[in-house]
Amino acid sequence: MDGAHVPAMVGEGAGVGVNHKYRADIDGLRAVAILCVVGFHAFPHGLAGGFIGVDIFFVISGFLITTILLESLARGDFSFIAFYARRIRRIFPALIAVFAFSIIFGWFFLLPYEYKQLGKHMAGAAVFASNFMLWNESGYFDTLAEAKPFLHLWSLGVEEQFYIFYPLALWLAWKRRFSLLAVTALIMLVSFGVNMWTYKADPVADFYSPLTRVWELMLGSTVAYMLLYPPGCLAALARKREQMAHARDIQSFLGAALLGMGLAFITKEQLFPGWRALLPTIGAALLISAGTQAWVNRLLSKRVFVWVGLVSFPLYVWHWTLLSFARIVYTKTPPPDIRLAVVLLSFFLAWLTYRFIEKPIRYGKHHTKKTIALSLLLAVLGCVGYAIYAKNGMETRAWVADTALVKLNPDAEGEYVWSEITKLDLQPFAKNQKKKILVIGDSFSGDIINAIEESPYADNVQVRALVIRAGCGNLFVEEDFSRHLSEKKKAECNPFEGYKNPRYMEIIAHADVIFLASMWQPWELEYLQRAVNNFSGVTKARVLVFGSKSLRDGDVRELLKIPQHDRGKLRYAADQTTLGLNQAIQQTVGENRYVDVERLFCGAHYACPLFDENLLLLSQDGSHLTHAGAQYLGKRLADAPLLQYIFEQ
Repeated sequence: MDGAHVPAMVGEGAGVGVNHKYRADIDGLRAVAILCVVGFHAFPHGLAGGFIGVDIFFVISGFLITTILLESLARGDFSFIAFYARRIRRIFPALIAVFAFSIIFGWFFLLPYEYKQLGKHMAGAAVFASNFMLWNESGYFDTLAEAKPFLHLWSLGVEEQFYIFYPLALWLAWKRRFSLLAVTALIMLVSFGVNMWTYKADPVADFYSPLTRVWELMLGSTVAYMLLYPPGCLAALARKREQMAHARDIQSFLGAALLGMGLAFITKEQLFPGWRALLPTIGAALLISAGTQAWVNRLLSKRVFVWVGLVSFPLYVWHWTLLSFARIVYTKTPPPDIRLAVVLLSFFLAWLTYRFIEKPIRYGKHHTKKTIALSLLLAVLGCVGYAIYAKNGMETRAWVADTALVKLNPDAEGEYVWSEITKLDLQPFAKNQKKKILVIGDSFSGDIINAIEESPYADNVQVRALVIRAGCGNLFVEEDFSRHLSEKKKAECNPFEGYKNPRYMEIIAHADVIFLASMWQPWELEYLQRAVNNFSGVTKARVLVFGSKSLRDGDVRELLKIPQHDRGKLRYAADQTTLGLNQAIQQTVGENRYVDVERLFCGAHYACPLFDENLLLLSQDGSHLTHAGAQYLGKRLADAPLLQYIFEQ
């Protein structure tokens, strides 16, 4: 995302060689990238493939950075200090502005657990490790992505990690007279190979890992090298292209067509990057190498595109943070007019940042002092972020002092206690007299585990878990039910399949009781009875199926307006769809194997509470239990005669 002052390409002007010339079309291409990203984030259903704009940015960054490095190496004035100082003056100003704003906004508008998460992600972003942090959080126990104001900084983390290793690799190759093209191409091919190997095996890692993303930057790097120092065959091809009428136009049209195909056919439900990332990246590479005189590139050089391109980096940093704050304050996706207003505000703040912060810092005098000041400021803000995290979201702030409501989970780092249950995975049962209970399921099984741990029976049982990603179908069946899953879901579920795994089978064989607990889908009923029957072939354990539950979303900001003495009276009717599904589950597996969790939680008349007797919120997201919710359900497990018999026999 660096500036677009790069050499003219082979065949332009004086021919082969270095010719410093402003590339307005690259700023225009940057505008296309940022408009795609902003459009996707603000209106995901209208521009489903807009997230490929990040991949366009990667190619542009690789091209520009490599051009700068090759030029400085050729002149003999390459300096690591100078290189990183330019990166600091380019990137830090907008980051500092957004971080400072976020700290202030969060103090006045974010609840403790929200502010705590913001502080954690700010600290990670300040050291450019957002992609690693989000990689570890993503997936099974992740909180809502839209509620992470610095989610978008994962891509900046990938770029900064590229900036750390690539200049050193290029400098060493230059010093040892290795082929720079060969080194660049080798890194690109290895990274692409890792990407192709990973995108089905571990989609989350493939999305966030620098190892699976750096090939996109290296593609831009390869283009830069071949334009500055084209091999003989490419130089001849470039000269032949100049002799062919409209050859550049055809190339630029092809590049634009690939970008259009990416926008039209790539969606977030598909595996990405994988091979699909070739569409936007090769498209961007073709446009860059087509040159400024190609028809599409001349269009990209128009003033409106150039202006958007110039403010693209501050716009990228601002827009998602503001959209995320709007999502948090609304407690749901804001209406289209609000999202449009946020986008327009983002453009305005991006222009202010570029005009009055970025430009004065990047250019002019006192570069060394500016670089040091920026580094110190970002370090301070990173420390402030960590302090917010360490102080549990500054929960003593006056306006959030109602901790009985907003301090949802004081005992776990995450928002929900059940985020810790993966520590139980695949641990064998200890040899003792305690009843051995194996819980198999998605995050709803975590609620059951925590309820057991908070129940009167906790000291008399051993609990183990086989946790499956939500929606994967936790069924112990021979049949392949993947036809019900999307391509992306199949890949996400792959690590959780295969109960014939010997380690799984050992735990299953030694269990006294097996609980199946999930957010059941109607299609799973087709397999549920067969799954229960199949357990009898490998274990003598009794198998119980827990029904689904539908909790009320605890809109904390609305609940704060309700007087405390009225909160304990709040009840809501159980969801009729869930009740109907549970009835079908009971009919499928029989009364002697079915546990009605909804009835345990809500009572015989299915009038469900929002708070416990201490006015602690039982569920914050409408699906999972808070710590108080687990305690509430745990006390009521004995109300189910079937469970009472299981626990006490």
